[in-house]
Amino acid sequence: MARGRRSLFTGAVMGVAVLLASPALAAAPAPQKVAAPAPAPDTKAPPAVVKLTARPGDARVTLTWAYPAMPSDWTETIVRRYSGATITATGPEGLTIHAGRGTSFVDAAGLTNGTPVNYAIFTRDAAGNYSAAVTAVGVVPIIAVGTSLTASSSKARLSYGQATGLHALLLRADDGRPIIGENVTFYARADGNPKWGLVGTVKTAADGTASIRFTPRANSDFLAKFDATPAYTRSQSNLSSTDVSPALTAKFASVYVGTDEPVFLIGAVQPPHPGDTVYLQRKAATGDWKSVASAKLAANGTYRLTVLQATAGEYDFRVHKPADSDHLSATSAPTHITVSPRTLRQGMKGRDVLALQQQLARLKYDVGAQNGVFGYDTLHALVPFQKVNGLKRTGIVDDATRAKLARPAQALLREKQSGNQIEIDLTKQVLIAGTDGVVTRVLDISSGGGYTYIDEGKPYKATTPEGHFRIQRKINGVRVSRLGELYRPAYFVGGYAIHGSPSVPIYPASHGCIRVTNPSQDRQYDLLTIGTSVYLFR
Repeated sequence: MARGRRSLFTGAVMGVAVLLASPALAAAPAPQKVAAPAPAPDTKAPPAVVKLTARPGDARVTLTWAYPAMPSDWTETIVRRYSGATITATGPEGLTIHAGRGTSFVDAAGLTNGTPVNYAIFTRDAAGNYSAAVTAVGVVPIIAVGTSLTASSSKARLSYGQATGLHALLLRADDGRPIIGENVTFYARADGNPKWGLVGTVKTAADGTASIRFTPRANSDFLAKFDATPAYTRSQSNLSSTDVSPALTAKFASVYVGTDEPVFLIGAVQPPHPGDTVYLQRKAATGDWKSVASAKLAANGTYRLTVLQATAGEYDFRVHKPADSDHLSATSAPTHITVSPRTLRQGMKGRDVLALQQQLARLKYDVGAQNGVFGYDTLHALVPFQKVNGLKRTGIVDDATRAKLARPAQALLREKQSGNQIEIDLTKQVLIAGTDGVVTRVLDISSGGGYTYIDEGKPYKATTPEGHFRIQRKINGVRVSRLGELYRPAYFVGGYAIHGSPSVPIYPASHGCIRVTNPSQDRQYDLLTIGTSVYLFR
């Protein structure tokens, strides 16, 4: 045992000696370098594309997209076409049809019109990472069917201010069937204007038609357009046109004049054509139209024309404006005028009497029947005309009355109000009826005579009250009073009434009521409603 321990000790000493004796082993050992760990794999996906669109065409689909800010290791964009419900970056259902760095691609490889096609687009980086999929789903490329579009205007010519209907018909070019629910746009331009103006856009109806109203200001052309859609090609219609005549008015002062009296009229042309000429034309019973006077249009389109008519007879007059660069010609409706040398009075008959009645009726005098017979009604229409125009109250058409008939003063309302009203001018001895401020009839009257009369032993003065009153009560028949008979009276204050009478002289003669002729009272009785305003003044 002792020998064994000595041997182990001796060996250990000798080993230490050997280590100490070696220079290399005597120095401290050099530090060892540790290898750097391997980098983590790049798994960050690049950003996806934006603004993806898919536009179908004939057996093709055009895809377009845009990029956000892309990293430096982005390598390409991949487009896949698929039909499955699941979209993955590497799934077997996707057919890669494009890889590159562009922003558009046209897929025209084996597509069948009418077949649904779906797309997914990815970006990929150098490490093989894919972005999220951006999809265009349900794109159906179809053949764009050809179209046929026709247009028309419902009126080939019209007067200024009138509207026409613009119509279009949109049909399939292959089988003529109507195209429904598509937008058709109408355009218009005036003659000589190269620019088209928008009228409006209308969807086609079940029969393929589209219509819109339009009011042209001048001679105009029209057309319709249909813009292309995925289903239909664009088309443009034929040209359609409408010509416009200016609106021409001619108002003659009288349809009855005497020899050597002027035929006078005023009128207007719209739109205004300042400086253009209008012509007064005349035609005798057996002759042709001839120009007898002319006038230049004012800045606002108005004109005045006068011609002396020296020869008695029956004539038609009209006003004519020739065509110009942007409008057709225009001619007013003819007006028949009687030129008479006769002095007309009650009991006469003839065409000149009819013309007198027509003129008085135009001026709203209560002339009754227009029959060419100078009777009781004509007399009591002529007398208030003479009163209003400051003439002698003769009831005869003499030279002075004829001249005023050619250029008359108008009976006017003082108090214009809504609804019906009555105004009685006690100085001129006329009744003026109106509705909504417009004169509707003028009647001959006789009011309180100013004389003194006795009633039940007391003296009274025959005066008519003045002021504003209203119709209070009416009697549809004859009322017999102590002072006389009142035919169909309409009372406006106390016992004072507007009533019919067989006696209506040209001067004030009543006890205070307003007398009108019985026929005139019949014609106005229903208009004298309860509550109607009655103004009496001097």
